[in-house]
Amino acid sequence: MRQAGYTDAQIIEIVQHVALNTWTHYINEVARTDSDFPVVGLNRAA
Repeated sequence: MRQAGYTDAQIIEIVQHVALNTWTHYINEVARTDSDFPVVGLNRAA
């Protein structure tokens, strides 16, 4: 990532975001949190 131009601070921030999203997912699985997003149906391709 450093070769792509990211700084150490940016790399740490990316890792923190991934860790937070993973942790939040686990907490929601344990708590069995209901999703408040509307259910989207699948459309058949033509």
